[in-house]
Amino acid sequence: MAQTTDVEMTEDGEKSAPCSPNGTGSLSTSKGQTAMNSSMIAKCIDRIKNLNETDVMLDNKTIGDKMTPGSVAASNLPNQFSDEEMDIDNDDFRSDGEIRFVATGVTKWKDQAHNLSEAVMVRNMPWRILLMARPGQGHGGQDPASGRTLGFFLQCNGENESNTWNIHASAELSIVNQASPEKTQPRRINHTFYAKENDWGYSNFLLWKELIDPVKGWVKDDTLIAEAKMHADAPHGVDWDSKRLTGFVGLKNQGATCYMNSLLQSLYFISRFRKAVYQMPTEGEDSTKNVPLALQRVFYELQLSTKSVATKKLTRSFGWDNLDSFMQHDVQELTRVLMDNIETKMKGSHVEGVIPELFEGKMLSYISCKNVDYSSSREEPFYDIQLSVKGKKNVYESFKEYVAIETMDGDNKYDAGAHGLQDADKGVIFTKFPPVLHLHLMRFYFDYQTEQNVKINDRYEFPQRLNLDPFLKEPGETPARYILHAVLVHTGDNHGGHYVVYINALGDNKWCKFDDEVVSRCYAKEAVAQNYGGVDEHDNSVRNCTNAYMLVYVRESHLDKVLCQVEESEIPKDLIDRLEEEKTIEQQRRKEREEAAHYINMNVVNEEAFYSNNSCDLVPMDSTRFVDFRIRKDAKYDEVIKILHDSYGYPENQMRLWPLIMRDNNTFRPTDLEWPSGKTLIEAADLEPNALTFRVFLELKPVLATELTKPLPSFNKNDQICLFFKYYDTQISKAIYVGHMYVNHKKMKVKDLFPEMCKMAQIAPCELIVYEEVRYYDLVLAKDHSNKLSEAFQDLMTGDILVFQKNDHNVKPLVTPGMELEVEHFPLARDYFLNLSFMVEITFLERLHNNNPQAAYAQLSPAAQQQQQQQMMWNQKNITLNINTKWTVAKTCQLLGQYLKQDPEHIQLLRPQGNTRSPGAPSLRSNDSENWIPIPSTFEGAIKDIIVPPGFATPPGLGPNAVQYRNRISGTMQGVQNQPIKRLCFEVLEMKVSEFENRKKITIVIFDYETRDEHEFTLYPLKGGKVVDILYEAAKKLNLDLKGPVAASSTGGGGATGGQSSPSGSQTSQQLMMKELVGRLRLVELNNFKCNSIMDPFLSIDHALQSVSQHGRQLRIDFRFPENQRSTAPTEMLVGVAHYSKEIFNCFGTPFYILCTSDESFKEIRDRICRFLDLSDREADKIKFTLVNQNQSTAVTPFNLEEKINIVAQKEGAQKWTPRSMNSTVFLGLEHSTKNVGKKSRFQPFEKSIQILN
Repeated sequence: MAQTTDVEMTEDGEKSAPCSPNGTGSLSTSKGQTAMNSSMIAKCIDRIKNLNETDVMLDNKTIGDKMTPGSVAASNLPNQFSDEEMDIDNDDFRSDGEIRFVATGVTKWKDQAHNLSEAVMVRNMPWRILLMARPGQGHGGQDPASGRTLGFFLQCNGENESNTWNIHASAELSIVNQASPEKTQPRRINHTFYAKENDWGYSNFLLWKELIDPVKGWVKDDTLIAEAKMHADAPHGVDWDSKRLTGFVGLKNQGATCYMNSLLQSLYFISRFRKAVYQMPTEGEDSTKNVPLALQRVFYELQLSTKSVATKKLTRSFGWDNLDSFMQHDVQELTRVLMDNIETKMKGSHVEGVIPELFEGKMLSYISCKNVDYSSSREEPFYDIQLSVKGKKNVYESFKEYVAIETMDGDNKYDAGAHGLQDADKGVIFTKFPPVLHLHLMRFYFDYQTEQNVKINDRYEFPQRLNLDPFLKEPGETPARYILHAVLVHTGDNHGGHYVVYINALGDNKWCKFDDEVVSRCYAKEAVAQNYGGVDEHDNSVRNCTNAYMLVYVRESHLDKVLCQVEESEIPKDLIDRLEEEKTIEQQRRKEREEAAHYINMNVVNEEAFYSNNSCDLVPMDSTRFVDFRIRKDAKYDEVIKILHDSYGYPENQMRLWPLIMRDNNTFRPTDLEWPSGKTLIEAADLEPNALTFRVFLELKPVLATELTKPLPSFNKNDQICLFFKYYDTQISKAIYVGHMYVNHKKMKVKDLFPEMCKMAQIAPCELIVYEEVRYYDLVLAKDHSNKLSEAFQDLMTGDILVFQKNDHNVKPLVTPGMELEVEHFPLARDYFLNLSFMVEITFLERLHNNNPQAAYAQLSPAAQQQQQQQMMWNQKNITLNINTKWTVAKTCQLLGQYLKQDPEHIQLLRPQGNTRSPGAPSLRSNDSENWIPIPSTFEGAIKDIIVPPGFATPPGLGPNAVQYRNRISGTMQGVQNQPIKRLCFEVLEMKVSEFENRKKITIVIFDYETRDEHEFTLYPLKGGKVVDILYEAAKKLNLDLKGPVAASSTGGGGATGGQSSPSGSQTSQQLMMKELVGRLRLVELNNFKCNSIMDPFLSIDHALQSVSQHGRQLRIDFRFPENQRSTAPTEMLVGVAHYSKEIFNCFGTPFYILCTSDESFKEIRDRICRFLDLSDREADKIKFTLVNQNQSTAVTPFNLEEKINIVAQKEGAQKWTPRSMNSTVFLGLEHSTKNVGKKSRFQPFEKSIQILN
């Protein structure tokens, strides 16, 4: 009789047969002597059937001696919730308190008058009873006095003016019946107190007439007695010293990282794991990307810091960005991902194997025939156990279900090889439990009816002491008895919530609650019984959404090793030195940031910037590049000039500062600066003490060979002003800055300026027309040049701008070839500036389509995402043009076509979705098709109708830019709603826009089975076409040579590129092309990363797209798939293959099809999948292969490799077209982590899975 080696696992981890580290294990099957023979299985089955709840839930029966104080490794713990479980000091920081308020003169109380008790300190917060008489409303003609009531409230922190604090508390409020105390009935409240709601209770606790009725007994001798018994959590937003009160510190929440904080705290208190993390080698590693170093830093600060610890460096080492910190994930998933990452980093070091030593257990899966001597078994490791909660009372019932025997009979008989199909028992039994046991309570499940996650809030009990010996195959060297070490608790529903963790740090039943930054001591009842879930103990109609989600147990026999003390001397010295050095550097940076409050950024611009401005004002404040100087706010004028001298190299007497200020008309102009000696920068410039920036115009003396040493001319603000000049050149229709001048405006006439103005403009002396540029679009003409400047221009002052031009109407404009459309000519400067109000600087973004074969953008690391986005922007043509908003779309496209050297009729413009975006929106990601709406070719309006939103106020006869100056605040354009859009998108089409509008634009992914690459293409099938038209357009994109003549399409129009016509046209076309086209391409509907169905080629495009959009699915075209998948025999079937992690609904990656026959072993199917995915045998061993039939069960069924399976028999009903059109309910699942998928899918799950990218 054949024999095989037994798969045995001893308590210390030695084994006689190899076991795969990921869980596939080794398999032994035989007759007679087996890995687990029939007699052994029978004993296990009998033991499981005879299990008693008290054998497992040790807290439900009397436990022997109580634990010796101070002994961590004591074999017994005190009974659950005993009075001696912990000693919480009776001080101001206690969690429970009582208030007794004897209130006098009750009948004399005035309405709404507050009657407050003395304060009682609970959680270091003052609590008071607040009583008041509340008047009645007097509705329906009733006497208001008859509706008078007693208001009873509990007040917290009522006299504190801070608005940052909050504290959650529950309380019982009662008025003592002084005649019959037994009639006293408390009323409960449960509330989070904060500044705006610092009292809570009942406004009508008792009717006033009933209260003062002497017969009732509530008031005696005009006195009532009010009592409040409260329990409060630790407060947030106050000075709560967790280290002093508990000996521990918390972790800061980055936004939604409470789940991570809870896990990190539970791992930190597993001291053996903390020691191993400290000892991991991290020398020479990049501190920003090294996960072990970041974890060492967190553990080190948790151990030695006196304040809460930040985790930003840890999440940054994960490769997460700020968005990840505000996205809550599953703590169970993070546990697996983090432990896997740390275990990988430990390999090759002296701490290799610590994680399996602490957390790894083993279980044996077996199948035993009932009527013949044949069985099989497989041993697998586990790091956690997922226990079903739905319909279960407690941990015992979940474990009993976990090891329950499944009978294989009827249609589900076991294939026993030579023995044929046999009745058999199938199940699992544990062979080893680890020192640290993680139990994940499956409170979330996927509801296939609603296609949503649902949380189970039912009551589910778990003990403080747990005995798992009954579930072991054979007893271990030490009893499998466990002490509850940590309870991770979730409050909320499937959409989100909050995590906290209760930890029994030393295993001595002294519990602490870790709620992010706040750590507080608590009773065991709070940690355990109050987290069972179920209905509220005081209100059966309210279901409690706060319940345990993950449990951590520590084996009693390993308490000394697992929860050992970690002294500072045990932390490697080089690690301490490195972390302390980081602290020193951070403290220095923090000091520099604090000192920044004493500095101001002085933004300097000189005259060079004025010369490049052809628009209004001297410079466009929102786009000018200033030179920044960091100046102390108490600096004197000489000190500032010295800094500028060192930078520019000019002598100090050849520089002068002119502050740039915003005037009442919203223009920015220089003004004179009076800086008396002894005054600081803040005082001289009249700046606010907390000002951050100060903008100035730096006047520099022109460099002339004959005047190198001469200072700037003196300036007398009492007699002089500084004017700036622009020359309007009518030949090129452009205003050019030409210089500035000090003038005595009270004495000098307008015509006195002509010689100097002609000299600045470098034109021959001539008669001039002079204007003052008052504001953005407004020029005032100087009518009489013989008037003084102060008479010709009203309120002329320093910083004003004069615009002049030649008084010659015979000047002919210069026309540059190719620029006719861009440049408009105006004979007068006033018309030119008026036209500027219609000019908008618009950036035209090229619409790109990402054809990157690895375009799974959301699965890339942040660095890779940034690199890909930059590459897209580099390849993108971004053109900024000054567009007249009176132009039509056609004229705008003509100008754009000149720059692009493209046919304007092939250029389509697109506007942002919604016209209420601020200037600059949307972002540069112009390839985001959801943000852009095409402008139809039939649009007859002007550009202003596209970029100017409704309600945008414009002065009569002026353009949209005429009011932009109103929105300039501190020199920057603010993102105010209903401003003109400053970006449009364009796309150069393969056809005319008018023709393109008769086609449907579809962006679709094409999956190449030979390379497993995915490429995104934009296809243009005819509107009203069929699925085969999509395939035909894809064939043209892929340059497929379709054989045979093609008749003209009856739908007309031809192909998008002018090639062959669509196959959905004439009957002849369909017959000639259908066979080859469908044999080489197919349209697949994907649902949640699974192949859902293959579309019928005769299905209309509209129907196909509507079906997909309604159910949140995607479409994909398969290309170069195996030839044997083109048609199938009755004994064959196309079966989808999907990747998933943990749960079958949590799929990811790129799904695909394989061909299965009705009689082949699973090993043959597995080998075919591995060849397609290029997986080695070792990689394949890390993947769990499963068969899933959604119509029958959501459970996952593992296979024995040599077992024959008939997948074809799983399908339901006849197929209407070919196997491709079947909506498959059967698929193969590959369970593994996302990092093993190889090529990444473009499509992402609804909730982004956790990834540690470094």
